[in-house]
Amino acid sequence: ALPKQFETIIGKIQNVSYPARQGATSEVVFLHTDQGKYVCKRSSLPQYKTWLLEEAKVMKELNTNTSLPIPTFYDYMEDEGNSYLLMSMEEGVPLREALLAVKTNEEQVKLIQSFGAKLKKLHETSLPPEWQHQISWLDIQLKKAAYNLQHYEVDGNPQLLDSLLEQKPRA
Repeated sequence: ALPKQFETIIGKIQNVSYPARQGATSEVVFLHTDQGKYVCKRSSLPQYKTWLLEEAKVMKELNTNTSLPIPTFYDYMEDEGNSYLLMSMEEGVPLREALLAVKTNEEQVKLIQSFGAKLKKLHETSLPPEWQHQISWLDIQLKKAAYNLQHYEVDGNPQLLDSLLEQKPRA
């Protein structure tokens, strides 16, 4: 069941569909309305709910402070067991699928160059002021990894984290 408040934002949902593959951290639903197509991501486990909230904050901040071509943030909400992120549905094909579909090396090169140009734009985009920290991004990620290692079932282990901390590049 989807939050009813979403219909006040996107209109009456005519039907729903699902992507061919689901991720491991959230369920993705495509919502079809008279106003267009939208995506709703739902997470129910505590760790993934935290990640979805972070994704919502990042998306909202990037929509407001950059011109990056990302989905439009519409809403984020939580109920007793789930977190939901509502965003626009952007048409497109994953790069992997596009590369498999083309016939020639030249077409593959063009796709990779196009992806590279978009990645370049991403890297040239200035950080929103709220994201500029005294502590480095890598240090923040390593602190998150340590927290996740202590509080959740993760793929890593203490030895891997220690190795990453010891081999961390200097700024």
